[in-house]
Amino acid sequence: MLELTLPAQCDVIYVPCLLANPLTGEQCIIDAILDTGSQHSAISQEVSDALQLSRGTEIHVEGSAGIADGWESECIVAMSENDKWCVQVDVLPLLPVHMVIGMDIISTGNLSLSYEKDNYIFRFEQLAVK
Repeated sequence: MLELTLPAQCDVIYVPCLLANPLTGEQCIIDAILDTGSQHSAISQEVSDALQLSRGTEIHVEGSAGIADGWESECIVAMSENDKWCVQVDVLPLLPVHMVIGMDIISTGNLSLSYEKDNYIFRFEQLAVK
């Protein structure tokens, strides 16, 4: 389970993640943003290049900022030792952050945000796979 203490005036939740190429094992650690409004997780081209991910099917993603072109790629995402996924991510060259964690990952776990002692406590735990 991942547990983070966040300041009371927190506009965005940044989650440290280990990303890895499932074919080569190439890894990097980044800060990702949780976005319950995103159906799919996405990474920047900079991260894709660092991991040397294979370029998959071309995609067109529609969001609040308009339509973005990119491609799909497979990536391992780990928020903790016990919370890992191998998922298809959208690689978006114009993504202004390293990663957006979407509902494809969020919906596979228990997420909570509580207010305790002048701080928010963020918790996320992947559900057991049956």
